[in-house]
Amino acid sequence: MRRLVKVFKRNGETALYKLLEYLKKNNVCILGLLVGSIFFICVFGIQILNITYTDWLLGGGDITQSFLGWVFFRNSDCFFSHWIDG
Repeated sequence: MRRLVKVFKRNGETALYKLLEYLKKNNVCILGLLVGSIFFICVFGIQILNITYTDWLLGGGDITQSFLGWVFFRNSDCFFSHWIDG
């Protein structure tokens, strides 16, 4: 944040500089982060942050077909190196 303030101050962009100073003084950025985080958790839930959670991919449609094809290929004995080496 300080680097941005210095860049804007150096370039003479006073309105943007004043806005960044205001946000810095009043901790509006932290408030925005908290509100955004709470909204995200209310809409999507906390479980989606788990990187091993794949249930959302199994709802049907093209994304489910693509995901299942990748999972079967990942767990199979078939690799591209077998085709290249002959």
